[in-house]
Amino acid sequence: MTETVQTIENLALNITQEVRVRASLVDTFDALLEQMGPHNSTPEGKPLPRKIEPWPGGRWYRDLGDNNGHFWGQVQAIKRPTLMEIAGPLFASYPLLSNVQYRLSESNGETMITFRHTAFGFIPEEQKKNVAEGWTYIFHTYSTYGRGLDILLGVYNFLDLVPKGRDEDGLAFTMAWVRHHDRYEKGYFVDPAATYSAPKKSDASCCSGEHHS
Repeated sequence: MTETVQTIENLALNITQEVRVRASLVDTFDALLEQMGPHNSTPEGKPLPRKIEPWPGGRWYRDLGDNNGHFWGQVQAIKRPTLMEIAGPLFASYPLLSNVQYRLSESNGETMITFRHTAFGFIPEEQKKNVAEGWTYIFHTYSTYGRGLDILLGVYNFLDLVPKGRDEDGLAFTMAWVRHHDRYEKGYFVDPAATYSAPKKSDASCCSGEHHS
């Protein structure tokens, strides 16, 4: 038998991320609950819906039907629309306790989401990297590439009122015109024949599936 000596550093995980959303606190909080629940997906775009009960003590879990599923955590604290805190094992099928916090604040018409995931327990080194990549993918959903978070892109509320609407019929895929705010080249035009390029895939992540046995 080989015995491995674990240090405090080896047993701890601390991930912090921030993302700005051009939407109100209330709309962003509602979208957050949707993303944590029915609109969750893997980095490959495969639906991976979960259920969240948004009240103190409420469960966050994957329902597989017939009383089967995976328990991710419980709501430790919720203060609409500024705080959601979850405590539990999350993806782990090994001794690990996690605390996940979403703190929302509003400034200049935008919402800042400050995210923190702290954990303590047995964490394989390769899993630490996958966890960080998994959360990064989740926050990319707030860039509003797909239809799930239309409410966060306020311009659509106006386009839907005009005769031509969103005028996306001639594009290879909807929202082909969307870029990050700093990636619009000078004189940029949409290429209607351009195909969709999926985000970089990871072989494994904390959100590509449960590791429960």
